[in-house]
Amino acid sequence: MKSRAAASGFTLIEVTIALALTALIALLLAAALRGGIDTMFRLERHQDRVEETRDATHFLRRVIHLAPAAGMIRRGRVELFFEGLQNRLSLPVESARGMLVMQVEVDAGRLILRETIPPVLALEGTNAAPLATTVLLEGVWRLDLAYNDGTNWLPAWPQRDRLPVAVRITVEMANGAVHPVQVVDLAMASP
Repeated sequence: MKSRAAASGFTLIEVTIALALTALIALLLAAALRGGIDTMFRLERHQDRVEETRDATHFLRRVIHLAPAAGMIRRGRVELFFEGLQNRLSLPVESARGMLVMQVEVDAGRLILRETIPPVLALEGTNAAPLATTVLLEGVWRLDLAYNDGTNWLPAWPQRDRLPVAVRITVEMANGAVHPVQVVDLAMASP
């Protein structure tokens, strides 16, 4: 005959095994939940990064596309405020503050935009210190620019008297990602 205490409850070993299994299941669920949360945060950071890159690229496309053919006459020749190098671009822009020159380049891992006064408008004997510097994008490794003269892509724009037909922009990030190449037509350029 069985005793009442033995028939109505669980043994200590059964309770211990049940608790151990419950703890193991809780541990596995917590690890899976933590992994899901980490993945969600990584995806959010990646999405923010993509949006920042898209915003910076859209801004550059708009500024380059609308660059006016502004310049000055020097030694009887028109010299535009447009300067295109392989890793830096300076171009005139019309703003609420008047005519400015914007310079785009990579500096210390950041794609930056510097606004300066055009040389012809600066006071004699002063250098064109930046009026404003804006960080367009962080974590940039390299900016590669090329300029189209109507037939060929050139690594630098040699002509000071006319604008290129288009500018090709390639941004390489520090993590090795290369963003899609952008080709921007200049509205004021004449092929």
